Amino acid sequence: MTRHLLRAAGAAALAVAAALWLAAPGAADPRGLGSALDAARREAQTIRIELAQMSPDAAVQMNRRLDELERLIQRLTDKIDSLQAQQREFARDFDRYRNDTDFRLGQIEKGNRAAPRPPERRTDAPPPRPPERRADAPPERRAPPARTGDDDDEDAPPRPARRDEAARPQQPDTPAPGGSAREQYEHALALLRRADYKAAEAALSQFVKRHPNDPLAANAYYWLGENYYAQGRFGDAAYQFADGFRKFPNHPKAQDSLFKLALSLGRQGKNAEACTAFGEFRKRYPNAGLRREAEAEQRRLNCAG
Repeated sequence: MTRHLLRAAGAAALAVAAALWLAAPGAADPRGLGSALDAARREAQTIRIELAQMSPDAAVQMNRRLDELERLIQRLTDKIDSLQAQQREFARDFDRYRNDTDFRLGQIEKGNRAAPRPPERRTDAPPPRPPERRADAPPERRAPPARTGDDDDEDAPPRPARRDEAARPQQPDTPAPGGSAREQYEHALALLRRADYKAAEAALSQFVKRHPNDPLAANAYYWLGENYYAQGRFGDAAYQFADGFRKFPNHPKAQDSLFKLALSLGRQGKNAEACTAFGEFRKRYPNAGLRREAEAEQRRLNCAG
């Protein structure tokens, strides 16, 4: 009987050890981990029932070992819950980003079809805006900023930490295609739509370098940040969104740049900086279409206020 129980306890221990290995970073599926733990838990319960028939000394020893196993099982159960919560959060983040990107790129395609080559005023900009504004952004989210300022606006949200700026990516020196600034810009967006991130990075970087004062420069800064964000390069994305917001604080893209700056900081674990940026977003754009998303992110980061 004792040998049988020892073998059973050993099997339970092996199940827990296997579960521990599965719980390591990069583990495959929490459901498989849960099945292993359920089997170990059932085995431990069976052993406890059979312990009643053993001598007191042996029962005490086996109970001690079973207590240790059950503590391990409980810790792993908590780990499963944490992994499942992380998976759900990652899935929500991915769906949110995918839907947002699909919508924005869809608007760009509509704008390209509706207005071929001659520059036209942006449909989502206020009437006094220059005629070169493009209609490549969602109209309902483009309320004009409530304040004005120059490119060195002192009230801009904090930029990413210096190590992000030091790690600013080397901009590829690939020559942009010939033609007008608008044609170069549309070429870069076409690359981004095809998820050709390296080529899109080169084209957008060349555009902002060659046309820093073009009406489309603010859009190019924003989409360059989106290019980095889509690749999970959140430090580079934060730098780009902050740079675009600082240089074009009154552009219709400014609120999107500030919102994505805050998201990028949060994805790096810089919660304090992200909370500051979200607070600045809500203060500057209280009626923005992204207001609810900003509030949800603030709750997720446990931002004060």
